Amino acid sequence: TLPAVVALRRHRVPEGRQLLVRRIGNHEARMPPTTRTITFSLPPEMADRVDEVMKQMKQQGRSRSEFLREALLRYIEECEWRQLLHYGDQKAREKGIGTEDVTTLVKEYRAETSPPRT
Repeated sequence: TLPAVVALRRHRVPEGRQLLVRRIGNHEARMPPTTRTITFSLPPEMADRVDEVMKQMKQQGRSRSEFLREALLRYIEECEWRQLLHYGDQKAREKGIGTEDVTTLVKEYRAETSPPRT
């Protein structure tokens, strides 16, 4: 069986219309006036899972493209967090900071940078 193909279509927002803004957790996904079309393949089992989720999404008035944009945004953000955590771990190791030191260091930093309470 051939894998299912998903395409995000290019579109323009007519002058005077608002951009699509969707809240995803604590973030907003904004669709620019123009989007690029990206086509990719999915294994049949995964395409079936997307179709199942899309049944629920359509009841909420949401499109497949919107669903996939949200999923990709969450994955990208997760990758960025992993990179940041890896960077933090690496810097902590270089400075000889262990997990047990973090609470104390955070308290010290906050005491140094916080304005005095009145």
